[in-house]
Amino acid sequence: MTLVDSLLLTLPELVLTVAAITLMLVAAFAGDRATRFVNAAAIAALIGAALSLGGEGIAFDGLYSADAFSTFTKPLIYLAAGVSILLSTRFFEAEDRLRAEYPVLILLSTVGMGMMVSATNLLTLYVGLEMQSLAAYVLASFMRKDTRSAEAGLKYFVLGALASGILLYGISLLYGFAGTVDYHGVAGALANGVNAGELFGIVFVLA
Repeated sequence: MTLVDSLLLTLPELVLTVAAITLMLVAAFAGDRATRFVNAAAIAALIGAALSLGGEGIAFDGLYSADAFSTFTKPLIYLAAGVSILLSTRFFEAEDRLRAEYPVLILLSTVGMGMMVSATNLLTLYVGLEMQSLAAYVLASFMRKDTRSAEAGLKYFVLGALASGILLYGISLLYGFAGTVDYHGVAGALANGVNAGELFGIVFVLA
């Protein structure tokens, strides 16, 4: 499969990434007065990403898979992200104030979730998880005047950093004993019997 074909299969993530970067610049230069426009544009980007779904195949030499599962799951993720953006408007008007960065973080987190859904490799899964988590850390502590929000963000960051280390250690164990981080390769190695190293790797990844 050529690079162009791979990029076409990852079109939903590309749409959201380009939209997030563009809206981030809009938020930086226009400030919070552009929040309603950024909200509307973010929802439009989610709709565009959903409409760009449909292709099936393996992209980037087996690192990414566009299949029936991702076609079913990603619209649910986009719907949840859109509802979050819509509900946030009234909440922030009542509690704090509208901020243009909020929908941008939602889009970036959505990109990470989409990568996790289409991952066929433990490293792709890790990259998607970290992209989703880094945006979620900021979202958890988004209300800067609320001490509970700041506490939640700090606790989430510490927990996420610990979980990330455990996951990477589990992936390294699986790679060392199975010889691959590809889902199918790991499954094939485990089908021949699970040794102690592979068992510990699975436990760390699941934890």
